[in-house]
Amino acid sequence: MSQHRLSALTVFRGVPEADLQAFEALCTPVHLGVGHVIFRAGEVADSAMLLVSGRLVASVGGRELGEIHPGELLGELGLLGRGQRRSADVSVREPSFALLLPPNPLASGDRNLAVVAIERHLLATLARRIRRTNQALSSVWRDDSPAQPSAAASPSTPAPSLRSRLARLFGGA
Repeated sequence: MSQHRLSALTVFRGVPEADLQAFEALCTPVHLGVGHVIFRAGEVADSAMLLVSGRLVASVGGRELGEIHPGELLGELGLLGRGQRRSADVSVREPSFALLLPPNPLASGDRNLAVVAIERHLLATLARRIRRTNQALSSVWRDDSPAQPSAAASPSTPAPSLRSRLARLFGGA
């Protein structure tokens, strides 16, 4: 069905056609219309998807975090263990096609190169997100150093606390 689209994704570069077909047979194809909400923050993360075509958007509390493009995984917490909760809403920005991954595709024990490519992609995605989070936290910590009172600042207005700046950064209350 979509092997030709799968072979065009960077994540599957060099993966043999037979492995792509076997991987696709494990998944459920999903066509997504504009405005559809795929995942909601707080829901149990029991599945993940690979976006094949189209564009999605992730948000927390109405604040857009970023777009999801073809070749990206979404809902990967669903691959990492039971009982995890989704951390963001994901909705469809333009008509999209995705593959719903089975509950545990990585434990198949199969030496399918498409599954290996997904594993590598998952690790790279998680490492990139950890790096971005660390950079954001470092920035907040740096900004938390004791400041000299400025002439423009009112002595009666306290500086925002570290907790309030972290809450703003991560969309919390």
